[in-house]
Amino acid sequence: MAVVTPCYSPDKELCRELHQSVLDFTPSSTVHHLIVPDAEMASFASFRGPRSVIWSYGELLPPRFVPARWVNPVLQRLGGLAASVNVAAINTRRPWPPIRGWILQQALKLAAAPRVDADVVVVVDADVQFIRPVSVSTFIRDGRLMLYRVEGGVHPGLPDHVAWHRVARRLLGLPEHEPPYHDYVTSPIAWDPKAVGALQHRIETVTGRPWIDAVSAQRKFSECTLYGTFVDEVLGSPANQVTTDRSRCHNYWDEVPMSAEKASEFAKAAPHDDMAVMISAKSRTPMDIRRSAIAEIQASTSRR
Repeated sequence: MAVVTPCYSPDKELCRELHQSVLDFTPSSTVHHLIVPDAEMASFASFRGPRSVIWSYGELLPPRFVPARWVNPVLQRLGGLAASVNVAAINTRRPWPPIRGWILQQALKLAAAPRVDADVVVVVDADVQFIRPVSVSTFIRDGRLMLYRVEGGVHPGLPDHVAWHRVARRLLGLPEHEPPYHDYVTSPIAWDPKAVGALQHRIETVTGRPWIDAVSAQRKFSECTLYGTFVDEVLGSPANQVTTDRSRCHNYWDEVPMSAEKASEFAKAAPHDDMAVMISAKSRTPMDIRRSAIAEIQASTSRR
């Protein structure tokens, strides 16, 4: 098993706590692969160790993908667009539209998965922290890797999720249909690296373009939705998949900071067998409150 996490300097402190939890709660053979911007490699040098590998964006992206730090200041001068776009790179083969940071991070996860030396790749975002032991067996049932899937979990009231499905179906050459769709979005999520390689080949066959060009050109995209749709509908029918509708990660998705009271309520609501906690980086919850909530969850689960 390997763990893969894209990260950048604003989330460095969160990533450090995730990394420590990987060291604490995964087998000694598990390596944590961190993917960081080329310009921030030195900043993340302290993460290097026997169980960690630091990848630069440039090691995973083709040379035609160039950093675009100059773009955001230009957009700021043009108005409020920059805050929502956050351009990360330019594909010199097709410069428009520029590649957004969130899209690029998802493409990097897909690029890294087939290149790490592991049978199972667990993709984990920087704002997640493991709270109990995790191994390959966590993600296996009946000898097969489980696919996270909530049956019919995506409906018209979730417009972003619907858009992610439509993009995934176009990239995979699948016929479109109206919702509901299955929901495949979670973190941590376990991927089969060979399946990711096959997914890349499928996109190139369908689009006639390098898969990473096709993916990074999207304005809305979900790597979880793409992988889940591919495994379900290209590799095999949904009825043949070993699935779970439990992420076993206790999540806080709100984009407002937790108060101490809210953090305690969040901790008390955590299922006793969850393996991880996610408090969204977008919430800007202070680190002391975040740590307090996670400590309370760990203390509670250890007593059960």
